[in-house]
Amino acid sequence: MLAGLGLGSWELAGPGGSERGCVSVVVPSSTGGARLGYCGQQARAWCARSRGGTSELARLVQAACRRAGLG
Repeated sequence: MLAGLGLGSWELAGPGGSERGCVSVVVPSSTGGARLGYCGQQARAWCARSRGGTSELARLVQAACRRAGLG
């Protein structure tokens, strides 16, 4: 679903980025950029779904999950 957006993806760093228990990434969209993020159980589920993925978005999510202590 979002894997197609992964090629030009980059991760949000700094305030509002991945914090303990929350995961956030930014992907380019037709209106500029879209922030995708989850906290709590939804973040844990997102991290679990991205494990083993090879798309750019999956790799960004995996890195964010590690920083948030969820991966």
